[in-house]
Amino acid sequence: MAQHPILEAFHKQSKLSSQKRPAGMTAKTHRFYSHYLNQYLVFLESDPPSRSTFVEWLTSRQLARSTKHTIACGLGRFFRVLGAFDHDDQVLVTQSFRYTPSSWSEQTMTQEMVIGMLRQSSKRTQRLAQARNPFITVLLATIGCRRGQITGMNCSDIRIDGKGNKIYISLLRQKANEYVGGGEYDIKNIPLGYTVDGRKLSDVYLSYLIERAAYTDRSKDDSLFISLHGDRLTEAYITKYIKEDAAALGYVGITPHSFRHYVGHRVANEHGVGIAAALLGHSSFDTTMKYMNKNMVDFSSIYQQDKKEGNNHEQ
Repeated sequence: MAQHPILEAFHKQSKLSSQKRPAGMTAKTHRFYSHYLNQYLVFLESDPPSRSTFVEWLTSRQLARSTKHTIACGLGRFFRVLGAFDHDDQVLVTQSFRYTPSSWSEQTMTQEMVIGMLRQSSKRTQRLAQARNPFITVLLATIGCRRGQITGMNCSDIRIDGKGNKIYISLLRQKANEYVGGGEYDIKNIPLGYTVDGRKLSDVYLSYLIERAAYTDRSKDDSLFISLHGDRLTEAYITKYIKEDAAALGYVGITPHSFRHYVGHRVANEHGVGIAAALLGHSSFDTTMKYMNKNMVDFSSIYQQDKKEGNNHEQ
């Protein structure tokens, strides 16, 4: 069966390099957009693409607003390249599904919630999970990393500098799942004595390393975070345990990405959009601006040690 010409054009376009993706669109991103583009073409039947039908179709989908916004941005750009949308069409489509500051703030965690999640993360039956999950939770709440950056970490990606009183953490910048092998790194540095809920980050890290050592013979590579079978931990597992911990505490709608919103809100409101963008690895300040909320409560107790010592979380 012949493929729809618009879908063929998308496949060709996705392979082209860009400033953000020199190797073209990643396989995961390509599958995502292809899936929804095909749904839209089925909706159109034989009609040509247009702004009105695209908005009508996307509005009718039972999807999270964040997903709709991603689809509108990605396919909106494609239809403009294709010539089906002009500049105004692309802007209006994107704005139709754009997040507002209030919709972002509704998903923001508080410091008390973060502390609760950290304490809950150690309440596991397996000793490996008791040591591993709190360390992952601390990383999520401290530097706002993505799930894939955590699962992609190797043991060599964390280095403790006793003389400089710093912990250096290397995170791959790319957003796709192909984290192993290649890619540019962001190096974060955190004070050695940095504490969360009275626990030093270095102590949480070392506690996990001690427990992980018992599974060295099972580990298949240099993965920092491993399962009981020695496999590299999956993104799905991180989402699963975060949701389980949130449910146990009565928190609704909390995911690993909620911690990224929390860090973005906190740093942007206390230190400015520029520092928040650098910490989160955003290529555009527009993305970071979504995390801003001038009516937020003051999280002044966070990063106070950094401010006193004049330290920066970005190197």
